Amino acid sequence: MKNSIYLLMMFLGVAITGCEPMEDIHEDLDARLDARSIEGMTEYTLTDDDYDFL
Repeated sequence: MKNSIYLLMMFLGVAITGCEPMEDIHEDLDARLDARSIEGMTEYTLTDDDYDFL
């Protein structure tokens, strides 16, 4: 009886941790963030007013 309980608990542990139910949600969020991301490069030269602000 004790071994059957251990086997049952091992099976449940593998079944619960074997899949990641949040994987689809994470992939969807990543796709949305990639679509909204802005990439680019700009140059900015600091002036005296910028240094006064800091």
